[in-house]
Formats: sequence, structure tokens, C-alpha cells
Amino acid sequence: MPVIQANSLSQVYASVPQTEVTRTSGEGGKFGGMSVRQDEGGVPRAYATKTKWERFTSRLKHGFESLTAKSDSDTGATQMATRFNARHEGFSSKVENLVARLASGTNADVSDPDVLATLRNDVKVMHRNAPWASRTDLLSTRLDVELSKLTPEQLETVATQLSTADTSKLTDKDKVDLQTIQRAVVRHQLSRSDEMTTLLGTLNHASPGNVTQKATLLNRLDTMSVGVQLKLGELHLPEIGKNEDILSGAVTLALRRAGHHTTDLGRKVLGGMNRNLRNIEHRVRVDGKNSNGDLPELARRNPLLRMLGRAVREEFLQTKVTSFKDENLRSRMKPIGSGAAHTVSKGEYEHGMGSVSRVHKYDDEELVHPSGNRFAAPGKLGIDQSNPCLLERAVFTAKLDKKLDFNVSVGTDFARHHDQTGIVMELAGGRIAHDVLGATGSTAVVQRDLIKLQLLDIISGQADRHGGNYLVEQNGNGEIIGIKAIDSDFCMGPEPDDVAKILGQRGVHLPGLPPVVDEDMAQAIRGLSNDDLRDLCGDFFDDATLTAAQGRLAKLKEHINNLEIEGRVIDPGAWGSQEVTALLTTTRTTVLDAENLPKQIPTSYFQRDYRSMQRHPAELGMNF
Repeated sequence: MPVIQANSLSQVYASVPQTEVTRTSGEGGKFGGMSVRQDEGGVPRAYATKTKWERFTSRLKHGFESLTAKSDSDTGATQMATRFNARHEGFSSKVENLVARLASGTNADVSDPDVLATLRNDVKVMHRNAPWASRTDLLSTRLDVELSKLTPEQLETVATQLSTADTSKLTDKDKVDLQTIQRAVVRHQLSRSDEMTTLLGTLNHASPGNVTQKATLLNRLDTMSVGVQLKLGELHLPEIGKNEDILSGAVTLALRRAGHHTTDLGRKVLGGMNRNLRNIEHRVRVDGKNSNGDLPELARRNPLLRMLGRAVREEFLQTKVTSFKDENLRSRMKPIGSGAAHTVSKGEYEHGMGSVSRVHKYDDEELVHPSGNRFAAPGKLGIDQSNPCLLERAVFTAKLDKKLDFNVSVGTDFARHHDQTGIVMELAGGRIAHDVLGATGSTAVVQRDLIKLQLLDIISGQADRHGGNYLVEQNGNGEIIGIKAIDSDFCMGPEPDDVAKILGQRGVHLPGLPPVVDEDMAQAIRGLSNDDLRDLCGDFFDDATLTAAQGRLAKLKEHINNLEIEGRVIDPGAWGSQEVTALLTTTRTTVLDAENLPKQIPTSYFQRDYRSMQRHPAELGMNF
């Protein structure tokens, strides 16, 4: 069976205590044989054979298609994975040795340009097989593992050794690497500070309705940022942006040291922190609303708060990952396509008693349209495109579909690869709707399923369900036998509480309210409560987003009650009938366009899309 690569660069290798190994010049390379005495307070290093992996996975993050040819066979890929693992273990041992010597009071190594050059070369070699991480991240991630093992006293010793090292012989590149090590130490010191404990304590109890708590949190975050700037100034280290690598990394380290991932109570605490941050972020944006009523982006309004929110969210979402992670992959991740915002890949996972295929998508730190601008649809929903949190929105849609028992959305779960959280989606048959041709036969199934999808999208406030965001499956006769929603992440914003407020606006693909539903659909919608929506949202969203969804549900229930009075709640067997087809194809609603002028739009996806699906290839000049 092929070998799996250590995609998690924070892999912890079990150390084997050594009594003493003396370092001699030229022995086993610059770090060859380095260790420290146990009685000197140092950290023992590992020499033992490391983890033996049992399965194969990819080294490729989406977008590195050019490297795929190197992994065409399991044999070749296994050889690459084995080489990478060996390099990773060797590199880890070198960093471990370096940290151990610094902790024991020796700074000669970081004064030696050959030592840093060797370390830099190892990072460069590793980067060839781990292109998803920058070279700085490769070194920083490994440093985090080793520095986490130190006591506060040892960490202070390391900091002293770095600040007093002789740098007269170092090149500019050497000094950059030394600064990376110093920044890592500052990050770890901050993670264990009283200031960090106070910040996270405030976050754990902050309430969006409590102005004092919100202000206290933001003030403490600003104070911590200023403290980092002063510390960097003392060490003569340059600032990098807002020093997010230090601040965000310190939050992550502090949360992991607290052990929140290992207990139900800890995971609940993480969820509460995440929800509190979503509420505070929304409050900050509302406070900065402009004269047009548009909410400002958090990256401009308060970048430090965005940084804190993303760090806590990342730790929280990891608690939601189950089977879909590196160690359960059984095949290469193969890039299969990309949309306006995403590139996706396909992989096979060990799941339950067998294996399953899934489509994988990474997270987006921000949304940037291919044109370089922002997307229209999320803007209409009040979604912060500098901090979109799309993973939760896609998972929510799948959960809502399952709750309603509509079965018109692909199953979606959280996943984690290359130390990054994303989602995986079930594979569905068929083609995207706007590519469907030659639809014939009964329209019962397509009418029923498209109305189900429309109801689902009304509740979630999905503004981006165009013909490229759902799949249509046909049988051999061209008859449509099912549809499945994909790319369901432009939804669940804090606005609007009534979809009628955004119909017909630029970028919004949602039609009007459906002119007919069946009895089963009506029962499912009426049976969905506000508490159900709260449970489905969990700790993913701010309170405003939940309130907006509850408002949309109430409006939908009111509409269904009106349909029943008008006799338009039909028997499930009536789909495809002449009367129902007439309602779906002729009923339109009037809305105002961007210039405040009236225009008519369809009231169903069926009316909007089905005529296009009926096109014969000959209409398009195609010959088969």
C-alpha cells in the first residue's frame, strides 16, 4: 500500500531522551548530532525512526496542476512522499536541536551563517514538495512545535540568546531567517502572557448588546498590538503589516494550550467565542454604516478584529472536522475545475466501513471577482467580502436541506488538508443546468425539485443560484430525473429578513415567491421552527444572521398560507400537470430595478431555466 505524506507540517515526532551527544564541527552536517544534557535544562532531541504512514495522499493544493504529472502513479507518488517525509523528519530534528541549544544557553549556532544557510536550504527543498505553504510558514510551523515544548524560563532563555547573538557575519538572507525565529519566540511569549489570558477571557464573556464589553475587548486588542510593536522595536525587528503573524499565531497557540479541542466543554467554549466574535464584528460594521446603508468591510474598519476572528474561527471549525482529513485520503487530490471564486479537487476518503469520493474546496480569506472587484450577490446580503466565512454557509445549506428532507443539495462537511480547513461535497450526477440540452418527457420531477430548491434558497437567502450552481441529471431518454444544488455559499447574510427586498437587484438570481407548492413541502416548511434554525446555525453566525433567516421563514410561511387559500397547495402527484405547468410558466411578479423602475421577473427557477434545458443541439448549430 502506498505511503502517505506528512501533509501536516506541525506533525509532532516522538522524542527519545539522549544522555549526551557532543557536537563537533562537520559531524553529520551543521546540526548533525547536536543535543544537550538533560541536567542542563535542555530539551532532548529525537533520533528514533519516525512515524510509518499507511496510506497515500497528495502534496498538491488546488492550482498546482503542473505538478500532477510527477504523481501519475502510486509508485512514483509513494517515492515522493517517502522522500518528503525523510526530509521533513530531518528538518524537524535540526530545528529541534537548534531550539534545544538556545534553551540551554548557547547562541553560537544562530551566529554562524553556514548554519542558517543550511537551514534555509532545507526549507527550500521542502517547499518543492509542500508548495501550499510559504517558506516562512514552513520554518515558523516547525518552530511552533519545538517552542511549545519549552517552559516559560527556557523560552526566555531562547529570547535572550537570540537578542545577544553576534550577527556581524550574517548576510541579509541570514538575518531574515533569524528574524523569523525571533518573531516566533515573541509569538510564543505573547501566547502565554497575562494580556492574552485577559483578552480571551473577555472574548469568552463578551456580549454584542453590552457596549462596555465590546469596547473593552477592542481596547485590549489594540493594547496588545501596541505591546507587540514595542517589543519588536526593542529587538530592532521590522514590523510586517499589522504583525498578524504574531498576534494571530499567539491567539492560536493560547487556544491550543488551553486544550479546548479535547473536551466537549472546551469545544463549547470555542463555539461561544466564535459566535461572540461574529456578533462583535457585525456590530462594528453596523457602527460604520455609510449614508447608502452599505456595511463597511471589516478589513478596513478594524483589521485587528478580523485577524482575531479568523484565528478563533479556524480553531473552532477544526472541531467540526470528522473523517475528511489527510490521514483518511486514499487517492491523489485531482483538480477538476474552478468557478468565479474557487478551484475544486476530487479525492477518495476512507469513511465508515468503506471509501467515498468527495469534491474538496478550500476556504476563502476574502472574495475577489475575476474582474478584480467584489461580487454583487454577497454585497446584497450584507456579507463581509473581506471576511466571508463561506464554509459555514455551504454546510448550513446542506444541513437545512437534510432537515427539510428535500434532498436537493449535495451533502457537505468540513474538511482539513495541508493544515487548512475547507469543505467536501458529495459527488452528484448530471451537468450544470445551463449546459443541459434536449430535456424531454415529463416535467414532474424537475418542477418538484426546482420548487424545493427555491424554498430552500428563500430561507437561506441564497442570492446566487444561477444556472451554473446546480446540477441536472437526465436519463437516457433526456427526461430530467433529479437536481442537486452546488456552490451554496453566497447565502445566510445578516440581510435581508424578507427576500422581496432584494429581488431584481444586480447580482441577485433569486426569483419571486413560488406560485405553487405541494402538501409535503408546505408541511415541511410549517414544521420548521425558529429554534430549528437556531440549532442549524449553531455557533457559525452572528445573531443578526439568525434573525434575518427567521424573518425569511416567517414570510415564507405567510406566503404558503396565502397559496392554500388560493388553492395552490397541490397534491404531490399533480406536478407536471397542465394546470401546474401553466402556473409555473406564466406567473410573474413586478419589482423595481436599480434605477427604481418596475420590471417583471419569473416566480420560479422552472420558469427561468427550463426552456433553455429543452433546447436541441441543432438550435445551437451543433452536429452530432
